[in-house]
Amino acid sequence: GNISTIKPHLDWARDWDLILPGNFGGDGHTDLLFYKRSTGEGTFVTTDGSGNIPTIKQHLDWDRDWDLIIPGSFGGDRHTDLLFYKRSSGEGLFVSTDGSGNMPTIKQHLGWDKDWDLIILGDFGSGAHRDLLFYKRSTGEGTFVMTDGSGNIPTIRQHLNWDKDWALIIPGFFGGVGFTDLLFYKSLQ
Repeated sequence: GNISTIKPHLDWARDWDLILPGNFGGDGHTDLLFYKRSTGEGTFVTTDGSGNIPTIKQHLDWDRDWDLIIPGSFGGDRHTDLLFYKRSSGEGLFVSTDGSGNMPTIKQHLGWDKDWDLIILGDFGSGAHRDLLFYKRSTGEGTFVMTDGSGNIPTIRQHLNWDKDWALIIPGFFGGVGFTDLLFYKSLQ
């Protein structure tokens, strides 16, 4: 349970909306993606094990209204791919990353539900790629889908009677059966 500082950084921007881990550079260390809605900025940085974070690539033209960005293995190569989700238009966009900060599109989905609250990454099926759980509080719906490497998402199972007030759903390996388990957390305030 001990923790120690690798390197402090005191000059970062104060308005990043998301900071996501992934294998974006391919050197074996966990890299980071910083996303800022207000400016449409996405910056990929690599880490070197000593706390240094050189920039892989900075994007200044991203949409400013992505609600969720989920890192995972959706395309099948050694780099972390991304799923962008936009509630306002019901858009889902799967992209791959190539180690240089480029993001070729795997597949764009239009017409998705506009009210998914959480999208959780896990191993819920028996495919080679990461799967997803979509959770909608307004209806208590939980939908498990598989990904196939081409951006298709066939449904594994849909649940229509979940509680409508889960604040968080945390994936992990809590039971040891080989698939991703889930911790459901409900704030009672």
